[in-house]
Amino acid sequence: MDKLTACRFCQKEVGYELRTCRHCGEKDPLGLEEEIRPLIAKGQRIEAVRRVVELTKVGLKRSKDYVDSLS
Repeated sequence: MDKLTACRFCQKEVGYELRTCRHCGEKDPLGLEEEIRPLIAKGQRIEAVRRVVELTKVGLKRSKDYVDSLS
């Protein structure tokens, strides 16, 4: 089962994997992209993966896939 957290815009529960909140339609409801993209731009992909794991508590593979999808 996916872990849930609150959308930073509408405060309703969303899964960590969502790129768009299904309730309010906002992009990046967890604010991950704005924190991860600068790390990727600096070539710090491993740190980006670590940060995604830390923030979302999902596994290493899923976090790496997420970082790869932003590249």
